[in-house]
Amino acid sequence: MGHCNGLLLLFSLLVVNPATRRWVSLPLLPCHFPELEFGFFDKECIVFDPTISPHYEVFKILFVNTGRYSVERWIPS
Repeated sequence: MGHCNGLLLLFSLLVVNPATRRWVSLPLLPCHFPELEFGFFDKECIVFDPTISPHYEVFKILFVNTGRYSVERWIPS
């Protein structure tokens, strides 16, 4: 699950706008990812800025689990 500027990404399959009660199913990826090997994970992220474009984008990011986690705060610019 993810969210950005009022849009929700649910189950990596749906983009939902609760304000308008509209939703859309995402198309299947054009390329097939083989089963991820041990230690590799994937995460879908949604990006949307209505002041720049009326369109959203969803990214699939592959990453390696290093077993180390930290929580930090971005300093405002």
